[in-house]
Amino acid sequence: MVDQKNPTEMITTPESSDQEIPVSSAKELAKELPLILFTSGSISLDATARQQIRDIATLINDPGLVSSTIHINGHSDTYGDASRNMVLSRRRAEAVSRELMLNGVRGSRLVINALGESQPLFPEQTPDGRYDIKAANLNRRVEISVQGKE
Repeated sequence: MVDQKNPTEMITTPESSDQEIPVSSAKELAKELPLILFTSGSISLDATARQQIRDIATLINDPGLVSSTIHINGHSDTYGDASRNMVLSRRRAEAVSRELMLNGVRGSRLVINALGESQPLFPEQTPDGRYDIKAANLNRRVEISVQGKE
């Protein structure tokens, strides 16, 4: 456990277990969490996603962040029915939420938001009218953000 009264004490980042950073920077790290990606029509977490979520849980359970609220925003691509995509985005966010709780994050800290296809990272239609599968793959995601007392 890290002593918050000692700002020179170090923590280990999830990206590299041998890279240490000052505890005061943990809040900044938590703002740059990775996207959890999904395959088309799926709510299943693959091994990569589970490892990302374990790493995120370790980071957000840092003593400097335990009073923060964690927003879990589910998204979908634009393929298919908008109402079905909204359901998929909620179920994706719920899957990530469950995995965070399995990794020690208190459920009372988690806020789930289903955004469906309303906030794509990239347009899925190319200028010549074709469907861009690479863009769709990045739009099917869950974003995790940390909000709390600084």
